[in-house]
Amino acid sequence: MLPLYHEPTIKIRVKTSDAEIAISRDLLCAKSPVFTKMFKNGHFKESQDQALDLEEMDGIISNRALEGLLQWLYRGIVRFDIKNREENISAAMELVRFADMYEILGLETEMAKYIQDILLDADTEFYGIDRNTWFINSDHIISALNLPHDHAVRRLLAAASVEGYMRSDDYKFADLTQEYPPFGADLLRGVQLALRGLRRSDASLVDPIRGGRIYINNR
Repeated sequence: MLPLYHEPTIKIRVKTSDAEIAISRDLLCAKSPVFTKMFKNGHFKESQDQALDLEEMDGIISNRALEGLLQWLYRGIVRFDIKNREENISAAMELVRFADMYEILGLETEMAKYIQDILLDADTEFYGIDRNTWFINSDHIISALNLPHDHAVRRLLAAASVEGYMRSDDYKFADLTQEYPPFGADLLRGVQLALRGLRRSDASLVDPIRGGRIYINNR
């Protein structure tokens, strides 16, 4: 694996910023078929220049997304130096969306764990039933809907909403379930998975159509 860390390198810049990062071309291309075509195919301008200028894109392409990518490629982990936990998740979402756009492989599980660790930092007694979504905002939810249905981060944000949705009459993201039906579907799937974890064989709820009891574990 060591040769991947050597020359040649490529330069990636965000146009609205003076910042520029240099990355091992082989290391990056090993993780992304998109970058492989871009930098190892002589027909593309990027292949000739060995450089890429990116337009800044809100919620996707930013300097911190590139910094996170650099960390992951060389260290295998990502740690944003951001104290505000909600903003920390925003940075993670930018990296996740960037990785999805350029088909960077293997990053989604790491970032889902990264976000989950932030969510678990919420004190149970102080934050109550909103503990799992305290540091999540609507922009995070909406951004995740642009990811594939089975993406680990998208599934995580839906799973984080299950407790608040099931236990609160004033669920934090209730409006989003109406405004963004795909999120409603993700949440419904999360509830279904949670109900499958019921341990009692006699756990039941009221059938909204027939009025009788529905036994959750009776299949």
